Amino acid sequence: MELQNKISSYLNGENFPKYFLGGELSSLKKNIVKNTNEKKFISFAKSYKLLYEKESKSKKKIVNKIEKLEINKGVPFLRPLAEFRDYIANNFNRDELIGAYIHGSLGTYDYIEGYSDFDAILIIKGSVLENDEKIKTLKKKITKLNTFLYLLDPLQHHNLFIISELDMKYYFESIFPVILFKYVKEVTDYRNKLVFSCLPDDKHTYYSLKKRLQMFSKPKKYKFNKKHVYHIKNSVQNILLLPTLYLQIKNKKYLYKKHSFNIAKKDFTKRDWDIIIKCSTLREKYSYKSIYPYFFRKFVGLYLHHKALKALHLYLDKNDFKKMIKILGNNYLSDAEKLSKKMVDKTKNGK
Repeated sequence: MELQNKISSYLNGENFPKYFLGGELSSLKKNIVKNTNEKKFISFAKSYKLLYEKESKSKKKIVNKIEKLEINKGVPFLRPLAEFRDYIANNFNRDELIGAYIHGSLGTYDYIEGYSDFDAILIIKGSVLENDEKIKTLKKKITKLNTFLYLLDPLQHHNLFIISELDMKYYFESIFPVILFKYVKEVTDYRNKLVFSCLPDDKHTYYSLKKRLQMFSKPKKYKFNKKHVYHIKNSVQNILLLPTLYLQIKNKKYLYKKHSFNIAKKDFTKRDWDIIIKCSTLREKYSYKSIYPYFFRKFVGLYLHHKALKALHLYLDKNDFKKMIKILGNNYLSDAEKLSKKMVDKTKNGK
């Protein structure tokens, strides 16, 4: 999982502007050498083998068919999604990608205009990682591709989810459960069969639940500003993930987030569960639109950097946080802390 995070961060251009003048790839390799205790960097494939070959036996899971994404061109909200698809078609090829996929509410066509975020996953060819020039070229294209995420959702709190063929060979399912591929749509037209060799990783799911408890109990440490729309939405997204994490630990079975709410709420009182209801209500009723014109925002993302576009939304866009607080209540983080603590206690005690 460590390698996937590091490679994904590099390809998404997360280190901007620190390494704006270059050196990111060499820095990435040095970082990986520290993880693997190699004397020097040999290859990404070798690094994966050194870190994960000794893990318990893996379980193979196969995804044979994924439906093609259909976009309703009559919906202005979906314009960034259509441009995302076109950008991939014009700038990526089969030698670079296994496929590109949309998941979440955009993938199941039950998105909410003005609230839904942009969830997308790229699976890159392992061969790209063994050629420095190819990986640098891919990084430039992926960095620009992230622009369309922020064009659809100015409050977007994550970049593209990226894995490679090497991750599929040593797959930690908690980062993106294979069952979720039943609900994704393919942006590319490659129709490749996906084969995952899944490693046991229950501890990572439990860690994710405990981390959210820490987020809600120490919001300042995690830079959750209770008076800013971006941070409030980020909090809400994390709160709405709690039922899924709880059930995955309790039942040792992965499931689609949308199906988790009615199952999990049976284990808690109405008062405990009220924060989930409030967050769901916010998702349905709150809508956000940038004050800046589309063409300007697109220019900032494509010709400067997607993080510059994110900064524009974060620091210079509107901040109507009071509308969100009116739905959630002033103590929404405390309520989330109480619920997540009960979830941690229940799973710790095996209940």
